[in-house]
Amino acid sequence: MRYTVSYRPTRNGSDVKPYLALPFFLAQVENNASTCVEIGRLVLLLTSRIVFFVDQSLSGKAIPQAICQFSGYPAEMFVGNFEIDADDVDWLPVIGKRGWILITKDYGILTSPVEREALLNAGVRAFVFRRQTLSDRVTITMLKLFMPRMIRTIDRYRAPFVYVLDETGLEPVSNLVDI
Repeated sequence: MRYTVSYRPTRNGSDVKPYLALPFFLAQVENNASTCVEIGRLVLLLTSRIVFFVDQSLSGKAIPQAICQFSGYPAEMFVGNFEIDADDVDWLPVIGKRGWILITKDYGILTSPVEREALLNAGVRAFVFRRQTLSDRVTITMLKLFMPRMIRTIDRYRAPFVYVLDETGLEPVSNLVDI
């Protein structure tokens, strides 16, 4: 059994803490991954309308915590869900099946025909940063700025879709179909 920590905002939305989700209550737990059991994580993921997925290009806890804080929805990390050396074409169908929304700085996923085809065939909804060299601070600032539009996009369009994020805003780079 794998132990992972998911992030969800606290009631006032000002702080993001790891939590243990059970069917009848949410209890915050210490920052110790071994105390957050798989069943609690699954309950959260099954009850949330939107789950974001941050791939390895945005490694660390800062980005998932920021996504959670700005969106109000849980964010899953690559680590804890897939092997560290997993190829994109192997994990994209899994997150597509789970309905998770991909956030990545791996712009190569759009320029590689094999990876782009895997992304679209898997029914993935994706937001891809155009520049891979953005600092975490700039990435977090852009997520804060664009998150309301990202949520509206998720609510409006069917999967699959791909948007590119840069300093000027969000730009669709795939066909969009209204829900």
